[in-house]
Amino acid sequence: MSTSCFRDWGAFKPIVSFASGGIQWKNGVGEVTSSIGYSFTQNPSPRLTVFYTQTRPGTEEKRDLNYFIELATVPCRFGGFQYWFICPAVKNGVSCHRRVMKLYLPPGAVYFACRCCYELTYRSCQEHDGRLAKLAKNPLAVYALMNSPNPRDQLKACKAALIAKGIL
Repeated sequence: MSTSCFRDWGAFKPIVSFASGGIQWKNGVGEVTSSIGYSFTQNPSPRLTVFYTQTRPGTEEKRDLNYFIELATVPCRFGGFQYWFICPAVKNGVSCHRRVMKLYLPPGAVYFACRCCYELTYRSCQEHDGRLAKLAKNPLAVYALMNSPNPRDQLKACKAALIAKGIL
């Protein structure tokens, strides 16, 4: 769920103090797989209320959720402003309150939260980089990169050295 999508759908209109609607997600065949309702208000401060029903896998127990997500406004360089979500998650008894453009609801989760709260990473961070493994097999190339003035080359060399030693 991203603030830019809500803006594109017309939910965040500066002259409107209240807006509501719904969003549906469909699979490749066009069947609705999930949906969420929302209402946007600017008084006393901007907030987005989301409401949806979640079905627990296995038990098929349904749970209705309805909660608000605070929004922050940040002025844009050439006028106007941009809305940002304030992460509503509470982790280990501490509110997150990060200002983010996207909130996520991974499988098994109940509430929308930021990537940090759910410890989500990008797929590219999880995949093995074959270029580094190839570099690790060439000590002369690693040495040349270590002595490079470019910090990115030095970082590649460090990673390759760690792979060569079996640490990474």
